[in-house]
Amino acid sequence: MVINPYYESRIYIGSVKNTDQRPSLIREPALLETIGKQQEQYKTIIPIRLSSTTFVSGTNYEEDGWEIAAINYPRVYASIEEIDEFMLILGRRLLTEFWQHRVGIVNPKEIIMLTQEEDRYEDQ
Repeated sequence: MVINPYYESRIYIGSVKNTDQRPSLIREPALLETIGKQQEQYKTIIPIRLSSTTFVSGTNYEEDGWEIAAINYPRVYASIEEIDEFMLILGRRLLTEFWQHRVGIVNPKEIIMLTQEEDRYEDQ
């Protein structure tokens, strides 16, 4: 039996069609491809859970989106620091690749809001 202390980090990303640069909603196949490539580039492949979600603000606003979660899965040992580092790298990649204004990363220690002005990769 392998037991690790529980740890989870989640990325939240919206999927709105509203600009020339982001002409379509984020589709699951494109998201899976981006996540998979980033996993392969990192030193350890950290397993991810991908779930669709809906963001609600009052009765007049709903936005489809995605929750991308990583845990310290016992079969693939990754430290909490490695999970946090990977999720920050992945969050920045998603911000850039899908032309997001903001991407949120939530873990037990903090909430990080990546923004297009400060955190976008320059290779796009």
